[in-house]
Amino acid sequence: MRWAYADVALFMVTAGCSVQWATSAAAAGPSSLLVWVFGGLAMFLPLSVCVVFLSSRYPDEGGLYVWSKRAFDHSPGS
Repeated sequence: MRWAYADVALFMVTAGCSVQWATSAAAAGPSSLLVWVFGGLAMFLPLSVCVVFLSSRYPDEGGLYVWSKRAFDHSPGS
């Protein structure tokens, strides 16, 4: 399966959003909206690029497990 940048970014946004963060943003007020948007972009865009790159380079199923196994062999999981 090939993931596009938008697919990965939307997945990470939905996985990272919860009521806890919504209440924190509401308590800070509307002036913090720009900070939340910038922080989200600064976190999700590089992660999306990494996931898409690694998924295309190593198309095996298993994601993070496969990437770690290829990078570090069996030693970290032993």
